[in-house]
Amino acid sequence: MTMFEFLMALASVVIAIALTEIFAGWGRLLRTHIVPRLDWLHLAWTLVIVLYAIQYWVGIWPYREIQFTYIYQVWFLIFPTLFIVLVSYAITPDIDPDTNLDLRDYYLSRRTPIFIGLAAFIATAQHRGGMKLFFSLSLLFAISCTHAAETPDLTGTTEKGLTVEIYSELSPLRINQIHSWHVRILDGGRKTLAVEKLQLIGGMPEHDHGLPTQPQITATLDNGDYLLEGVRFHMQGLWLLEIDLQHDGSEDSASIEFVLQ
Repeated sequence: MTMFEFLMALASVVIAIALTEIFAGWGRLLRTHIVPRLDWLHLAWTLVIVLYAIQYWVGIWPYREIQFTYIYQVWFLIFPTLFIVLVSYAITPDIDPDTNLDLRDYYLSRRTPIFIGLAAFIATAQHRGGMKLFFSLSLLFAISCTHAAETPDLTGTTEKGLTVEIYSELSPLRINQIHSWHVRILDGGRKTLAVEKLQLIGGMPEHDHGLPTQPQITATLDNGDYLLEGVRFHMQGLWLLEIDLQHDGSEDSASIEFVLQ
């Protein structure tokens, strides 16, 4: 067995561990008793990692003509596969078949180690030609799409300068469809805050009536957002949201106006 054959076999085993973790995770999702809230961002990043792993494995083949005489050549060929394994474990959730799982919340809570792991993978990848450029540009494009996808649907500022951001699971907002919101409270440094009380009411000031439902905060999510369930709008026009909260024992409030088309 040549040194290349040995390294190719080792890289194949390591990459197979990464792919097994990802696909086994999706298999466990299919067996859960409670259907998880699927998310396109989590799915897209999972596919990106799978493609990176396969592409790197294929890209090792041109190294068959190189004579491996130094240990650093071996390490730099194998190191990227180790980062792919770590990233695959980071993006695959531990699944309790009897617990509700929101994959958007899971992704947001794990995106930092995922991005760091992918950046380390690209930095250590030793592919020839334009493959490293492809990895870098695709990662930058994916990150930019991620940040664009995180633009809040509604935002406002409280009387004491806190920021309220609302991310709707139904975007853009439409009438006569019940859905949920993720409500995020941020301080001046963009740090997510935990509040003792959070209440949201809404209505149409021009028609003097409120929401047709009574949305309720039902959970605090892993990334610090609050899950507001039972939101529904039944008319187009100008809507007004009144948000009351309590932080560090102090009452605060914000108003958000928007037009529903």
